[in-house]
Amino acid sequence: MDRPSASPFPLNPKSTEGSSRRDARATPVTVWLVEDSATDAFVIGEALKACPFSYELTLLTDGDAAMQLLEAVESGESPKTPGLVLLDLNLPKVPGISVLAALRKSHRCCAAPVVVVTSSDSSGDIKAILDLGATAYFRKPHSLEAFMTLSTVITKALTETRP
Repeated sequence: MDRPSASPFPLNPKSTEGSSRRDARATPVTVWLVEDSATDAFVIGEALKACPFSYELTLLTDGDAAMQLLEAVESGESPKTPGLVLLDLNLPKVPGISVLAALRKSHRCCAAPVVVVTSSDSSGDIKAILDLGATAYFRKPHSLEAFMTLSTVITKALTETRP
């Protein structure tokens, strides 16, 4: 198993490709990462690399960008629906809870598993995301080692929702 990277450089927002070396032949999962913190986006990217599937990553740095991409998918402008959404709740412009609600109302994206990755441990937030149909909740920890357990949550969320 690969060790997490210690690179200080964040994910490149223009990069839309990523993959796990263990399953590069499979059809890549389209992953939307909706996260405004470059550091958290980098660490979540490292956790994704530990997952046993290949993926194409789209990084969206605020809730408005996520809503615009969702609208493009709904209108048919963008043919790629997400196969997985990793969503922060505390986003600029449009809150993550609103993005989640819009995803669940979407005709083309409603079935995508959504893992909420947030620093919030508010019982109200947890209840709201579960009521809106989030697949999983992951509270951002303070250590890289603990953060890497996100790969297990992601893999479980994806495999439990795919036939």
